[in-house]
Amino acid sequence: MKSPRMGSASIVRILRFAEWMRSRHTAATPQEIMDRFGVARATAYRWIIDWHAATGTRSPYDDIGLRISDGHERARERRAA
Repeated sequence: MKSPRMGSASIVRILRFAEWMRSRHTAATPQEIMDRFGVARATAYRWIIDWHAATGTRSPYDDIGLRISDGHERARERRAA
């Protein structure tokens, strides 16, 4: 299976997100990410979870068991069905 390619606009948006997150003194909320970057709520949560995974910090969603892999597993199961 081929990996989807990200367009340069997507990469720029992600780099801007990373720069913005590094400059913050408090954790970003999904709503702040949605407002600033114009992404869907699910994307905002994925970005937060990915940010914490990439930086080795604790995600505020660890206690409820929300992981980025959850959505990937469900999608994989749907494709296999």
